[in-house]
Amino acid sequence: KRSEKERAMDEIAKWLNIPRSIMASSDLSAILNQGLIPTLSHPVRALSALKQMGKSMASEGEFNRWFQEVQDSPRWELITKKMGVRLTDPFSPFLEAREEAFGAGYAERIPFIGTNIIKGSERAYVQYLNKHRWDMANDLINRWEDDGKTLKNSKRLYEFTGKFINDITGSGNLPFKLEQYAGFFNGLMFSPRLMVSRMRLLSLYYLWGGPKELRGQYLKELGRSLTTVASVVGAFYVKGLMMSDDDPDKISVELDARSSDFFK
Repeated sequence: KRSEKERAMDEIAKWLNIPRSIMASSDLSAILNQGLIPTLSHPVRALSALKQMGKSMASEGEFNRWFQEVQDSPRWELITKKMGVRLTDPFSPFLEAREEAFGAGYAERIPFIGTNIIKGSERAYVQYLNKHRWDMANDLINRWEDDGKTLKNSKRLYEFTGKFINDITGSGNLPFKLEQYAGFFNGLMFSPRLMVSRMRLLSLYYLWGGPKELRGQYLKELGRSLTTVASVVGAFYVKGLMMSDDDPDKISVELDARSSDFFK
């Protein structure tokens, strides 16, 4: 049922995504890239996701088992369809349904490298983020239901919650009806969904336009992650102050917010 234009765009995107797929393979960067905020703000959940990530990287069967388990959940329809949470699928023929760090493409067909390293890395990448999204969605749904808020009487809250989960995990929806071309744009620029999600989180989008129940969650998520980052960077900064200026291994931290090296 897809038009020739849509199929042509997918074909171009598959070729454009070859370098990305090779570059992203075996680095497992989902933990501190798309998954940076949930990793820092929910360390216990992150450890659980990391454990499942390792299993899915080693075994396609394990990934399929977990994915089938969530698809069989009574909340699958609510979370993925009604709320719009993106649980990406590394086996989907539709590029927009896959994680943009890999973006599918013909790199997967490269002998050994594609079938083993790239596919295994993609399963791990997808698994880590999907686990976070699924667990976060269930936690927030439990909270809303405990407060007597359901999809029927709080539809806007649930829709904003799905959008919030996508943004927190670096997979924001593209604006201006560009969603259908996500795979194509992914081949032209590095992770457009990630860029959109970070711009939305750094703006006052959720504080001004979001439901009041979600404003507290937004501040809590960003507060926890920023506190963790500041604590780690602060520890290095203090360590550097204790070191001699003549020490070739002296640690320095850039604290000038105008610098491109800020907090490095």
